[in-house]
Amino acid sequence: MIQQAIAAAKAGNKDQAREILQDILRQDPKNETAWWWLASVLDKEDAIICLKNVLKLNPANKKAQTALARLESGEDISLTTPKKVEPRPRAAQQESPEEQITEYSFSTRRRQEEIAAWLEYAEHLYQQGQTRQQITASLKMRGVHQEYITIVLKKFVEQRKKGGLKKMFQGGTGCLGALAVTVALFLFFFVLTGDIVIFRTVLFITGGAMFLGIVLFLGGLIQYLSAWWSD
Repeated sequence: MIQQAIAAAKAGNKDQAREILQDILRQDPKNETAWWWLASVLDKEDAIICLKNVLKLNPANKKAQTALARLESGEDISLTTPKKVEPRPRAAQQESPEEQITEYSFSTRRRQEEIAAWLEYAEHLYQQGQTRQQITASLKMRGVHQEYITIVLKKFVEQRKKGGLKKMFQGGTGCLGALAVTVALFLFFFVLTGDIVIFRTVLFITGGAMFLGIVLFLGGLIQYLSAWWSD
């Protein structure tokens, strides 16, 4: 797999190389060669993380030292030149706590923007009436990696749940507010003044507000339950 990833990186197929290398590192997070080549297909911020991991695994890797220093200085460089693995010093065999590999998590701006874009696309498909299975199939057809699909669907369900709870809260508070206004006006117009005509008019208005609040609450409840059911 590593040779396939290297060939893809050299050919400029960064997305293919990145997916293969990420799969390798999930299984073997101490694969120095994979970290190096992953750095070559990522943006500067993520490449720095990868190079630091290379140096944690092998502090004597001068090529990684040089590349890291140049990237941190703001220079744009290419890392797709084949790397000669430097011999690892004996002292580096023992891995101290502060030298442990940074967990596989590239939660940088680029990754977040990609996920946000696919999440927006998933919401668009949902508004068109597509089911979760249809949304998943559509994302796969567009070549979205399975990792991103999993994250997008999870965030999509969470977003639907939060939206449902928000509607329930707004509808509930609207009903309670309308009820409070109704009681207050009843005490003022009917009990104190005995004017039932004005109270009926006000009751009609507040009753409409309560009805809208109930509809909003039920809509939010349905949205939350449907998201919960599909989770």
